[in-house]
Amino acid sequence: MFQHEIARHLAVSARRPIDELTELQITLLWAWRHTESEDCQTWINQRFDQEWDPLALLSVLLPPDRAPFPVIDHDTLQSLDALIGLEALYSRLGPLLDAPDPQNEHRARILQALRRHRGNPPGSD
Repeated sequence: MFQHEIARHLAVSARRPIDELTELQITLLWAWRHTESEDCQTWINQRFDQEWDPLALLSVLLPPDRAPFPVIDHDTLQSLDALIGLEALYSRLGPLLDAPDPQNEHRARILQALRRHRGNPPGSD
């Protein structure tokens, strides 16, 4: 029931650019991974297939002001796995993970963190 309400509320955001997501919509995305991770992953990956950019979504989901904490720690990596699916995320970001970092410092830090974690999936510690 709860996940149906989340999906209904987020349907509006599916038609918006990522940078127009509201704080509530971002919170709902994070919450959805706890209720129906598979549905959440499917929904987000469908947005990526249509027009959402994975790095832009990560930039919105992961605030740049986490210092002194890493932009992606073990818990965040587990959350991203439940939210998007790490294999899908690495696959979609593949060319960016192998390219020089973008000019945007926050996006560069996200990519650097993902490169570090790529060989160490959650639970492998």
